[in-house]
Amino acid sequence: MADEARRDVEQFLYWEARLLDERRFHEWLELFTDDVRYWMASRNNRYPQSSKAITVLAPDRRREADLDIEEEMAILDETKVTLEGRIARLDTGMAWGEDPPSRTRHIISNVEVETGDTAPRAVRVHSCQLSMSSCSKVPEGLKPRTPARRSASFI
Repeated sequence: MADEARRDVEQFLYWEARLLDERRFHEWLELFTDDVRYWMASRNNRYPQSSKAITVLAPDRRREADLDIEEEMAILDETKVTLEGRIARLDTGMAWGEDPPSRTRHIISNVEVETGDTAPRAVRVHSCQLSMSSCSKVPEGLKPRTPARRSASFI
């Protein structure tokens, strides 16, 4: 069952990436429940507790773990309503930053699936994603945009 659940989750993540790459944003939005919180932390490098360099300079900048901490500034902190607003803006043709539309590729890897003990159909998924994007204004081709670690719960 674990192998089957992992394959199903991988296929779902690949399908979601394809929806985004094909700009099928309305279909992508339908994947979410109404109570979704689509949150992405900004990434900061942390000095480990064992760092001698930071001990003298700024000891308050230490963090033991390099995790996404919700108290910090987020790149995205969206609800389903605000995601709908972003998509509606793209539909107007007035989103100048997306005219012409960016070409994107979402590359998914390192998929891990934790099955739930209390809810047999619930799974917690961890994966890595690299987003590449390009627009015709930049002739150099696709460029890395956002490497991300993703955790999500699916039922």
